[in-house]
Amino acid sequence: MNNTVVHCVLCPPNAPAIPIELFDKHKKLVHETHVINPNEVQFYSEHVKALAYTQQHKIAKLMQGRCIEYASGGVYICKPIATYNKTTYRLQKNGFDEWACSCQFYVTHEKLGEADIWCAHKGALYEYFARGQKY
Repeated sequence: MNNTVVHCVLCPPNAPAIPIELFDKHKKLVHETHVINPNEVQFYSEHVKALAYTQQHKIAKLMQGRCIEYASGGVYICKPIATYNKTTYRLQKNGFDEWACSCQFYVTHEKLGEADIWCAHKGALYEYFARGQKY
């Protein structure tokens, strides 16, 4: 067995080295985009009359799909989850120095005058920041 280890440039700098014979498996399991079943992300359940999953679940799927990206001028985007939706949402600071999202959920609650609105896209942006803008 070979004792050579490598550092994956796609992983955080403090990630452990990977034995070279496991590197291809690591890339496939950790970094390749997975096909996501739309019903595994979020949907309205007629049976329980509520959303089927939590916001945290959708945030995890957005992170898994590597959907958050920096656009420019302080604006981030949340790309659609492949097979789930087709809309890219914009996340930018509003006049109160808080992050606002262009999704229907956020805009609707903002129009109702609600404060501290949290959609899954905004949650994924904060998770992205917490991970040092890495996946």
